[in-house]
Amino acid sequence: MIRMDEVLEIALAPVLADLSSATSLTPDVRDSDWSGMQGVATAMIYFGRSGAGISINSGADRIQQVVSLADQIQECVVEALWSAGRSPVWPECPHHPDSHPALAVERDRAAIWVCPSSQVEICRIGSLLTR
Repeated sequence: MIRMDEVLEIALAPVLADLSSATSLTPDVRDSDWSGMQGVATAMIYFGRSGAGISINSGADRIQQVVSLADQIQECVVEALWSAGRSPVWPECPHHPDSHPALAVERDRAAIWVCPSSQVEICRIGSLLTR
């Protein structure tokens, strides 16, 4: 079995932790060099039969990698929740329930979730609590 790129695996861990704590979705992440580009770490993520490619620049700052993956995974989760007949809001903004998902950003050298309307910090990516 081929092991996923270690840089990608480390950057992906906090996003998957948030997904696990806030939903019942369990993604299947598989190693896949679908880009074929030097310096780009890639994998495929599946929710049931639906899959999507995820990628990061291997040389980018870890915080930027986490924010990028959070954004990519968020798109996949929204589709998976919608397909399951559930509210497609993930992660839910606690300041505006059932309204909009939080936004992944880099702020003060940290990868965080913020309210996209007010820009108020919700939490660091990787420490999202079940609401």
